[in-house]
Amino acid sequence: MDSFKNTIISNGILATFSKSDRAHLINNKIYIFDSDREKQSNQSYMINPPEDEKTGRVELEPFNIPRKYHTIESVSDKIYVIGGYDGIVNYNDIYIYNTQMNIWTNGKDFQNNNKSYSVVILNDELYIIFEDTIDNGKKLRYDNGLNEWLFS
Repeated sequence: MDSFKNTIISNGILATFSKSDRAHLINNKIYIFDSDREKQSNQSYMINPPEDEKTGRVELEPFNIPRKYHTIESVSDKIYVIGGYDGIVNYNDIYIYNTQMNIWTNGKDFQNNNKSYSVVILNDELYIIFEDTIDNGKKLRYDNGLNEWLFS
C-alpha cells in the first residue's frame, strides 16, 4: 500500500497522493503525475472535485517514454514534463499537457551538455538554469509560440 504523505485541496475536497508524486492544481482540477524515483513511469491522473470525489482518479493518456528523475511544472493551463532518466539515457525533452484540450504534445528538446539543471517558473514563463561547470549559470526560456528554447 502506498504511503500517502501529500495533500491538496480543491473545492473543499482533500486529495491525497504518494509522497513521490507531483500534483498541480489548475482550474480547480488536480493533476497528479507519478514521479517515483525508484521506478520509471509515464502515468498521470486528474481529479475533478467534487465530481470525482466518489469515482476517484481519472487516468490521462501517458506521455511518451517512461522515466524517473523528471521535473514537472505548470504555467497557465499547461503542464510540462521536462527531462528525466530511463536508466540508460538522460532525456533533454519536454512534453506539454494542455489541460483544456486534454492532449500531450512534444515540445522542442533543449541543449544540455550536463545533467545538472533546475527548472523554475518566473512571470508565467518556464526557465531552465544549468548548474554544472560546463554551462553554469546559463538560462534557457521556453517560448510556447515558437516551440523553441531561447537563451535568456
